[in-house]
Amino acid sequence: MEVQLSDTERQLLRQAQRACRGKAGYVPVTVLLMLDRGRAVAAIAEDLGLDEATLYRYVQTYRLKGLAGYLHAEQPGYWGRRSTPTAGPLPTGWPPATGCATLSRG
Repeated sequence: MEVQLSDTERQLLRQAQRACRGKAGYVPVTVLLMLDRGRAVAAIAEDLGLDEATLYRYVQTYRLKGLAGYLHAEQPGYWGRRSTPTAGPLPTGWPPATGCATLSRG
């Protein structure tokens, strides 16, 4: 699978990679950079412990939504259980941003 990033996209992904180091957003950013360098899908999946279908989904999202849409779409959501079912709705903007998607919000 081929992904060809522009110099600007590559630079933005490198910045996002640094901002997301140690966070869930790091892997989707790294996948695009590895594909851009010509790495095989099977090798990336094995190296990062991902299913190949996940890599194809990442590329499909990037191609459909562009870089900003990809960075926003691949941010992890909050799937945890709330402690009390009657606590009311979560406040706007919850959970707080991790900093990984800040490059896409310009």
